[in-house]
Amino acid sequence: MTTEKKVLNALGVLLVFGLILLIIRFLNKKTETKLYSDDAYAVLQDNDKLHELDQAVSNYHKSGKWSNE
Repeated sequence: MTTEKKVLNALGVLLVFGLILLIIRFLNKKTETKLYSDDAYAVLQDNDKLHELDQAVSNYHKSGKWSNE
């Protein structure tokens, strides 16, 4: 293989990787990922509600059932 072909092949490979990265970045900007809802976020910001949630989870771990309260 000549040096010119090696350089062109390397540039082609770099171009393909660059296009793949651009596509991934574009998709990431268009996709919103939420790990929890807005209501859950509000609970995590309120200490009283967070304590109630902690108690509910602790009770669930002890009894195996969710309380309707």
